[in-house]
Amino acid sequence: MTKLLFYTDPHVTRVNPRHRIDDYAASILAKIHEAYQLAESEKCDFIVMGGDLFNNHLIYSYELINDLTDIICHSPLTTYSVVGQHDIHAYNPETFKSSTLAFVARHCSKLHILWEPTEASPGVWLHPSHVWDDVNDALTPAKIDTSAYNILVAHHLIHNRPKAFETVSTTLFKDAPYDLVLSGDWHGGFEPHEVNGRWFCNPGSLARRAIDEIDREPMVALIELEKGGFPVIEQKILRATKPGKDVFGQDVMDVMNKSREEFDPTKFVEDIEDFEAVSVDIFELVQKTGAAKGKRKEVLDYLASKKA
Repeated sequence: MTKLLFYTDPHVTRVNPRHRIDDYAASILAKIHEAYQLAESEKCDFIVMGGDLFNNHLIYSYELINDLTDIICHSPLTTYSVVGQHDIHAYNPETFKSSTLAFVARHCSKLHILWEPTEASPGVWLHPSHVWDDVNDALTPAKIDTSAYNILVAHHLIHNRPKAFETVSTTLFKDAPYDLVLSGDWHGGFEPHEVNGRWFCNPGSLARRAIDEIDREPMVALIELEKGGFPVIEQKILRATKPGKDVFGQDVMDVMNKSREEFDPTKFVEDIEDFEAVSVDIFELVQKTGAAKGKRKEVLDYLASKKA
């Protein structure tokens, strides 16, 4: 049997997100530290990180980098990670080599970026799909040993329900040669579930960076694996997680609750219908505005061609 801990999207940074009233850097480091202590106490074989370790391509705080590196590098467990969009600049993989993540990986033998399929423990293989990779390429990998336990580690918006922003449905993987898919990027996470014999896990971001996450409790996943059997997945809330009012402030919570109470869905629909009524000929409006502003004829002709 193999045991691992999975966490994702900690978004380490020194800068406090808007509306956070605590020390965000100290908070996220405390959760990461607890996650590693938990992995050790549970006798995990290794740790998997689902991307966006950092919130920015470059982090200008040696103290913060040093504190994070101490947690990862001093652990007896190896951390295997894919790369998220916040770890690089402008979704460009060429910027990885100049990133803070690359700096930490170069100086920490316990942090291993998954550039290729890797055997993390005997018979357990990790297959990476970084943020810049086409998720469709992961569906039919060139080489895979189906007698082993195969895990896809992906930083993509994978979800089991239809969502906005071109979310990838877990049903897309129903015939993919993986036993388990560990995914990051979707901060809300989802309940572990099975699709055609394949299991999916995303415990959600370790960080809460927006006020709509007040009620969400950051978690990690402890996973036991055995080839031929279902994985045992336990998503655990970390003790270092603070109540929403201590993270974002009671005044923000009061505003959100008041907004929820005052929300009128009927009025919202009416407003949308009014907007459609005044915007039905938006191309004509843009054309007239463009003509008045002396915009190039080619642009106005292009808009006219799209009106149909």
